[in-house]
Amino acid sequence: MSDNTGPGAPMNSLMFYNLYMYLKAFKVFDMGYAMAMAWFLFLIVIIITIINMTVSKYWVHYEGGDQR
Repeated sequence: MSDNTGPGAPMNSLMFYNLYMYLKAFKVFDMGYAMAMAWFLFLIVIIITIINMTVSKYWVHYEGGDQR
């Protein structure tokens, strides 16, 4: 039985986006690529946040009318 306890073990099945970004930045020292990945992740989070804030006003129903 092999001892695969490194990042993303076994067979990189745990290699999520943020772990891959960390490894590119601090293990491989490819800071430019990791920074581009960080900006992409930031944009995705901002887009999801804007969608969530836009849609969330429809989650609450006020009994007295259309008060927001």
